[in-house]
Amino acid sequence: MRRLLKIFLFTFIIFIFTSCVKEKYDLSLNLEPGSIYSVEYKVESKFIQNIRGVHNEMNEEMEFKYKYTILSKVENKFKLRVVLEEFKVKRQSPNMSHEFTSESERTNLPPGSEILFSFLNKEIEMLIDRTGEVSEITGFEKINEELLETIKEKIKELPKEQQEQALSGFEKNLENNDMKERLSYTWNIYPDKPIALKEKYQIKYTTKGIIPLEIENNFELGEIKSDQYKLYINSNIKTISDKPAIDNASAQIYYDLQGTQMGYYYLDSKTRMITESQTEQKLEGEMKIKGAGYAVIPIVNETKIRVQIEKL
Repeated sequence: MRRLLKIFLFTFIIFIFTSCVKEKYDLSLNLEPGSIYSVEYKVESKFIQNIRGVHNEMNEEMEFKYKYTILSKVENKFKLRVVLEEFKVKRQSPNMSHEFTSESERTNLPPGSEILFSFLNKEIEMLIDRTGEVSEITGFEKINEELLETIKEKIKELPKEQQEQALSGFEKNLENNDMKERLSYTWNIYPDKPIALKEKYQIKYTTKGIIPLEIENNFELGEIKSDQYKLYINSNIKTISDKPAIDNASAQIYYDLQGTQMGYYYLDSKTRMITESQTEQKLEGEMKIKGAGYAVIPIVNETKIRVQIEKL
């Protein structure tokens, strides 16, 4: 009888212990060489300014279609080819309205549109590890060279001083847009260890660009199904630079913003490739202008991003 009681107690303890240990799930990338994906991004952005009580609003809608090809896998790193196949852009404000697509004639287009056309149907390759970190990227050098020649051709009739300003602005834009870093943001959702259901993990990083940001992403493994995982995201965002975003002879413009981002990601349970995601971001703060005078303008920026990825 005493022996049976010991066996019962031992079995009970093992049951309690095992029931308290949560199963962990590997969320790291496991891409399959030879796979091809169609990737669609949809971005809706609203920028609101209040200048001396006057409400000004600019709305922007952008759509991008890419093709991702998984070329190879070497020591837990994956080589991808990325090609921009189509895009649509629509912008509207009280003083401006324009719309163009990848099929539009490349004449009388708004400033900045040439950058999109320069990437159209060009091959970019990147090396990414299982945590989503991009360690190498190739293909941008040639694109930037071609873009520079296009810009020189477009501004050759301008006075020399204006040409120099335009080229200086282009070079500064390249410095502020480290494409390896920007692509890393897209993939920067994967934890460096297995995660249990309802467990949370955090990923922090900073961005470059005209308005550098500090981003604290808080993820939670919210749902598990046979073919997919669902991650919830809740982020805190704020500007981090005391340098002017725009600095020229007439004025210096500074941004002081902070806000949040919320949304979700669906991952394929086998490859952990994103299949769908949706995030909403809201930043509020001030734009400070220093020049002949000084002005502080309240601003709000709201952005929705929807991504759908389908294996072909």
